[in-house]
Amino acid sequence: MPKRAVGAGLKKHDSVNKKHQPRIALAIQAFQKGNYPSITAKAQAFDLPKSTLTYQLNCERQQLLILGEEKAIVHWVKKLDDWGFPPWLNMVKGMA
Repeated sequence: MPKRAVGAGLKKHDSVNKKHQPRIALAIQAFQKGNYPSITAKAQAFDLPKSTLTYQLNCERQQLLILGEEKAIVHWVKKLDDWGFPPWLNMVKGMA
């Protein structure tokens, strides 16, 4: 079975986000300060697609691991796969 790169499905979002990244950061700061009544108003004010801003705001709220922890889990999952032991979801959740 061919191996699929971890995070391979995120490539499209990464390239789109690099183009909008400075405005996304400003929009997130405005969201945290409560300067705009809705995501739609923020997206229009910062000239961003509503879907991109919504995705980024959801990611901001859902990030539970710091970068070092995430890298350690990815390394552990890859090692298990190399050894022929695909990790189960509950194993990965337990590691997190």
